Amino acid sequence: MTAIASGHGENATFKAVARSWIGSVRAANEDSVALAPGGQLLLLADGMGGHVGGALASQLAVAAAASAILELGLGADADDSDWLDMTLRAGFVAANVAVRERSTEDPALVHMGTTLVAMVRMGNQVGIGSIGDSRVYGVAPTGLHQLTRDHTLVQALIDEGMFRDVEEANLAGITSNVLMRAIGPDEQIEPEVFVAPLAGYARYLMCSDGLYGALNEKLIAAALAEDDDLERAADRLLTRVQAVGADDNVSFILVEPATVTE
Repeated sequence: MTAIASGHGENATFKAVARSWIGSVRAANEDSVALAPGGQLLLLADGMGGHVGGALASQLAVAAAASAILELGLGADADDSDWLDMTLRAGFVAANVAVRERSTEDPALVHMGTTLVAMVRMGNQVGIGSIGDSRVYGVAPTGLHQLTRDHTLVQALIDEGMFRDVEEANLAGITSNVLMRAIGPDEQIEPEVFVAPLAGYARYLMCSDGLYGALNEKLIAAALAEDDDLERAADRLLTRVQAVGADDNVSFILVEPATVTE
């Protein structure tokens, strides 16, 4: 897991804490998470392509996306949603280029790829980008609201009306982890990016599929609702996951918008 810097402090724009667990059966952790200095940018990636390839893909994607986004600058017009959209998309393109270039250098890495979710704050807006099946949720008193869309075969078939839900698709033999979009496999990528008012949610949750694969959304929401302190809430959620076990790596970032002091 890529180290995550502290997002706390009076100049931070996100307060964020991250947790990552190798899971109950995996031999390596292929997830990466990162928080850029200043707290404006958060990233999470879930690699695929074998122990070495998956971990490397997620690390490369997070590093390249962060570098591209920060180079473009987050201090532009805070009300410019078009700039925020463009900046996020540039980060995803940079991540894809980095992973693909590295995969061509070593035949053992040819199949590596990764999911990627990113959150950027500019003023009172938040930009969210995603590709793959890692998710961003808005955490509300009523529960979790999934803000990103899974780019999986199962979700595509549900959207086409072939199945009512994931459970029905799984019963028909369609596994949940077949990705239709990701960083790495294709030269051209289609991340989904949107910009929304920051005040929409008091907290956000970014996570790999290992989290929601081990705990359903109601159990995740219940764990987060038991403590107002960000660190303790994250610890409680990780403890709940470890108690039930997980077949995959589990990583998440729990986020609160912070007030920026001049």
